[in-house]
Amino acid sequence: SSDQPRARVYLFRGALGPIFSRGIDRLGAELRHAGITANVYEFTRCDAIADTAIATYRQNPAPIVLIGHSMGGRCGLQFAEKLQARHIPVNLLVTIDPAHLSPNVPLNVERFINIFLANSILGGGNIQPAPGFQGHYASYDLSQHGGVFHITIDKIETIHRQLVDKI
Repeated sequence: SSDQPRARVYLFRGALGPIFSRGIDRLGAELRHAGITANVYEFTRCDAIADTAIATYRQNPAPIVLIGHSMGGRCGLQFAEKLQARHIPVNLLVTIDPAHLSPNVPLNVERFINIFLANSILGGGNIQPAPGFQGHYASYDLSQHGGVFHITIDKIETIHRQLVDKI
């Protein structure tokens, strides 16, 4: 319905993001073109952006969407944990080949999608939901799809289109 507040999308690049996470920039542009508030950040700013998001949500609640590639995926999970501590829900969290040692999906996440490469050294995080997770969980291993690599997985147009439609 039109009285439903529009989602705010926070996208996070991975390490060397300006070089290797260009697809995140393009996805952000596609979301903005569709009329959705979307901003792209470096994963190194994760904590500061989460603090800003909490303050923004307190003033003007709107669904929160988090999308991250590589270390940006790990950031998305940590961001969601920070929001959980403040009792703020995450409408959708998408991790794209997240870094290993990423946390589990926190309980405040309503929908979680992990798109990863099991054979990836840089990513490959097969993220699991935290015990008691009630949301929608989906995980897709694209390692059997030829030509998909850690530095190209964030650029797949069909995935971009599906995410823009979902958001």
